[in-house]
Amino acid sequence: MASLERMKTVLSHLIDLKSMSQNGTNANYDPKKILAQERSQLSFDVDELAAFYCGGHDFVNKLDMADLIMQRDLRLMKQREFDIDMPTNRKLTMAQIRRYAEIITKIKDPELVKALKYRIELYDSSFSMRKYVHETLFDETIKVQGTDEQYAKYRDDIKNWNIIGCFAMTELGHSSFLRGLETTATYDKEHQEFILVSPTVTSTKWWIGMAGQTATHTVALAQLYIDGENKGLQWFIVPMRDRNTGELKPGVSAGHLGAKYGRGGLDNGWIQFSSVRIPRENMLARWATVSKEGEYVPPPNLAVSYATLIGERLLAVAGVANFSGMAATIAVRYGLTRVQNKKKIMDFQSHQLLLTPIIAGVYAASTAFNDVFNDWINQLEIDNLTQGSFLEVVQDFHAIAAGLKAWFGWWGCDALETCRRGLGGHGYSAYNNISALIGDYGVITTGGGDNIVLAQQCTRVLIGSLRSYKNGEKLGDSVQYLADESIRQQTGLNVDRKSDFMNAELLLNALMWLSIKKVEDTATSLFTSINNGKTLGQAWDENQMDCVHTSKPHSYYLVASLFEKNIKHSEGSIRDVLSKLSIVFLLSSVESLSGMFLEYGFISPKQIKLLRSALADACSELRPDIIGLVDAFYFPDYIIKSPLGRKDGDTYNNYFKTITSGPHQGVPEYFKEEIYPLTRTDRN
Repeated sequence: MASLERMKTVLSHLIDLKSMSQNGTNANYDPKKILAQERSQLSFDVDELAAFYCGGHDFVNKLDMADLIMQRDLRLMKQREFDIDMPTNRKLTMAQIRRYAEIITKIKDPELVKALKYRIELYDSSFSMRKYVHETLFDETIKVQGTDEQYAKYRDDIKNWNIIGCFAMTELGHSSFLRGLETTATYDKEHQEFILVSPTVTSTKWWIGMAGQTATHTVALAQLYIDGENKGLQWFIVPMRDRNTGELKPGVSAGHLGAKYGRGGLDNGWIQFSSVRIPRENMLARWATVSKEGEYVPPPNLAVSYATLIGERLLAVAGVANFSGMAATIAVRYGLTRVQNKKKIMDFQSHQLLLTPIIAGVYAASTAFNDVFNDWINQLEIDNLTQGSFLEVVQDFHAIAAGLKAWFGWWGCDALETCRRGLGGHGYSAYNNISALIGDYGVITTGGGDNIVLAQQCTRVLIGSLRSYKNGEKLGDSVQYLADESIRQQTGLNVDRKSDFMNAELLLNALMWLSIKKVEDTATSLFTSINNGKTLGQAWDENQMDCVHTSKPHSYYLVASLFEKNIKHSEGSIRDVLSKLSIVFLLSSVESLSGMFLEYGFISPKQIKLLRSALADACSELRPDIIGLVDAFYFPDYIIKSPLGRKDGDTYNNYFKTITSGPHQGVPEYFKEEIYPLTRTDRN
C-alpha cells in the first residue's frame, strides 16, 4: 500500500513537469529576469546600504577602482584555481604577492591602498594570509613589542617587502598554552647575544605561515634564560633565510607542512633553532629589557606579550563576516533563481529561516568589528604606546577579542555549512566555491587561539570584572552593564504576544540580563567548589563547560548592542531595513540561548514558541528585500567565484560552461590502462 502511494506521488510530479513543459513554463524560465524583478521591488537604496556596510560612499568608489586594478592585472588573478595543484598554487600566490608589492608602493592614495587590501582579503585566502602574516603579525609584533628605534629599523623594509616576515609562536606540542612553550633564548653576557634553541621535537615551531618556503625573518616567542633562571616569554627577531639565495641561515631548520584542509597557496611551515645566535638588540624591548650586563627588567603585565593576538583575533571576526557574507550571497541568489514546483525556494519558510539570520548576523558582526577594531587601532597610536595608557585598556580588548572570535567563529562554521546545504547537491561542487570557503575558513576556529580556550579567557575577565564591581572598582567599557542593577533585578519577560518580541530594547535587555546572571552563577559555582576545598584550578576544571558558555551571552549582547548603536546613526530608507535585520539577529540570538533562559526561568516554554514564530515573521518581512541585502555586501562576481552566485542571475548557463570547459573531459588518460582491459569487446 505504501509503495502504491509513493508511486502516485512520483506520477503526480511527472504530470506536473509535463504540464509545465506544455504551457511553456520551462521555456520562459529566465533567471536573469527573476533577479531583475527582485531588485525592482526593494524598499531601500542598495547604494546607501552598501555605503553603510562598506564604510561610506567614498570608500565604495575606492572599491570600484580596486576592482579594476584586480581584474585588469593577470598577475593578481588565478585562472581556474579550483583545478590547480599545490606547488602551482603556491607559485601563483607568491607571484600575486610580488605584483601586489610592486603596485602598492606606486599608489599614493591611502584609501585606495586600503580598498585594494580589502579586495585581496576577499579574493584569495592564501594571498590574503601571506599578506596578513607579513604586514600585520610580523609588522605589528615589532611595532607593539619593540621600541620606536627597533621598529624604525625594520619599518621600511617591511613596507616594501625587502624582507619577508613570519610569526613563530605556536609549537608542535604547545598551541594555546603559551606558558608551556619550550623554545629557549639564553643570554650570553660575554658576547651580548641570545642563543635560541629548540630543545625537543615538541618545541618545533609549527603552523607558521610563510615559514615553509618564503620568510627571510621571523619574530619568535621563546622562554628567556639569564644565568640559568627562566625570566618568562619574550619576543625575538631572528633572520631565517639568505635574501639573495633563499638558503636557510646556519642553525635554522625549516620546511613546509604539505597538504592542508584549505589555503593551499600558503606555505605553512615548521622551524627549529639549533644554537642560533642573534644580537642583544634583537630582543623586542618596549615592555621588558635586558642590559649588557644581563640585568632584566620585566614587563609591567605579562599580558602585553600577547597583545599582538588581540588584533589577530579581532580580524578573525572580520573573516567571519566576509566568508559568511560571500556564502550567503551565493545561496540567496541561487535560492531566488531555483524554481521548485513553480515556486522559488527562497519563498519557502524553511529557506528564509536558514538564510535570513545569517545575513542579519553578517551585518551585526561586521558593524561590531569595525567599531571595536578601529578603537583598537587608535589605542596602538595613543601616547606612542606608553605603558600606562596601554595597560588600562588591554584587558578589556583581550576579553572582547577572545569572546567574539570564539562565539562568532563557531557561528561562522554553522553559517557556511548552512549556505552550502542551501545549494542542494550543487553545494558539493568546488566550482560553486562554498566548499572552498569552508576549507579556507576552518583555521579561524583554532588559529590565533583555540575557541574553547578563548571562551574561557573571556569568562575569566567577566568574573574578574564582577568582582571589581562588587569592590567598587572601575570596569572596562565592554562590561559596564555588569553594574546595571535595574536589569539585574528583573525576573522575567512580561510578554504574551509574538508581536511583543519585535522590540529591540526588550531583546537587548534580555541578553544583558542573561549575561549578568550567567556570570554571577558561574562565579558562585567556582566559589562553592573552592569553599569545598578545591584549588582555583580544580574548581575551574570542575565547572569548565559553564566557564566556556558564560562568555556566549556576553559576546552576543556586545555585538547586538554595537549594531543597534550604529543603526541609530543611520538615515533614510536603510534605517528601517537595518532595524528589521537587528530584530532578526536579536531573535535568533535569544533563540540560540533559549536553554539558558529556560534554565533560569526568565523565559517560559510558551514564550519561546512565540519567539520562534516571531522570528519566522521577521524573516518573511525581509524576504522582498533579500536580494538587495546581499547586493549591498558589494561582492563582485570575481570575488564570489561561483556561477550559481552570479549577480546577473545567469546561473545554469555559466555553471554548465564552467564544468564543460574544465580539464580532463573526454576519454580519460587512464582508459587504456584501467578501463579498456575490462570493457574490451574481445574479452572472454
